[in-house]
Amino acid sequence: MSEEIKTEEGLGEIQETEKEIQEEFKNEDVQQQTTMNRLEENFHIFVKRIRKRVRKKYDMVIGITGEEGEGKTTLGIQIGKEADENFDMERNIVFNPDKEKVKKLILELPKYSVVDVDEAIKILYKMQWYSDIQHLLNVIYALCRRENKISLLLMPRFKDFNEFFRNHRIKLWIHIVQRGIAVVFGKDWSPFVKDPWRMDDNQKVLDAYYKRYKGSYLTLDIKERVRILSKSPNFLDVFSFQPLTEEEEKRFEELRSKSGIYDEEITMTRFEKKWKDRFANLCYWLHVKEGKTYKWIADRVGDIDPVLITQIVREISKREEENAPT
Repeated sequence: MSEEIKTEEGLGEIQETEKEIQEEFKNEDVQQQTTMNRLEENFHIFVKRIRKRVRKKYDMVIGITGEEGEGKTTLGIQIGKEADENFDMERNIVFNPDKEKVKKLILELPKYSVVDVDEAIKILYKMQWYSDIQHLLNVIYALCRRENKISLLLMPRFKDFNEFFRNHRIKLWIHIVQRGIAVVFGKDWSPFVKDPWRMDDNQKVLDAYYKRYKGSYLTLDIKERVRILSKSPNFLDVFSFQPLTEEEEKRFEELRSKSGIYDEEITMTRFEKKWKDRFANLCYWLHVKEGKTYKWIADRVGDIDPVLITQIVREISKREEENAPT
């Protein structure tokens, strides 16, 4: 097996279609099932479909999002336990963002295993090293796709995945609405749609419903939130998931500490981060202000992929747009 990991594959090599996934995972009777308290059963059915999918020689990349403390880590572990009979936190959760350690961990897992990329992304996200996150995701995708593994990618916001990755790599998006309750979205299968997740269109759907309420939408109960989200053309399902046991929580914290990655270490990297930020700003200035190409910048920096320069510049451009006065 070659050590070189191919991280960018042609779209023509993607075997399954979004339409097939929509048909397999779509829950046609959401309202009845939520009123019948069948949310937990929905979870088991959902995971069963994931297991079935990868055994058809497909990969399954799932993005999991939600506010901090709402249960992304818990959901990742619960899916892992049910989808992979040999799931073990130490074996299946990627704690360290070091790419070589990630490669070793994934390659040692058998076919159809779950790869839970929780802490690794969380650490890079806290450091605001978004380019490193995207490179890590590309490596994980390439490795997991080889042997039909299930990738669980935990991120605070769905848009934090870069546009290409979320539009062409992620198959399902799970968003935690509140602790213990999550909704599932799938991509639009139309080849003509600009954004297969229809982010802008879906926001308009929500805004239209918000206008009907005199109070804040934050006061809506969970059933009403799910009902509104179910109006999205991308909506597939809703399910509930159980909290971790005390023993599982203790085990997770032990492994996190054992990994040697602490919040204290993140604060100690401020000096290193400062120079990373300066490098990123320099790339942005050379491209946007001086008109230099990504390849020109990469050639002069040395030993760096022009794709990384592209991602760096785009991230800063996005940040500039978001911070621009309206």
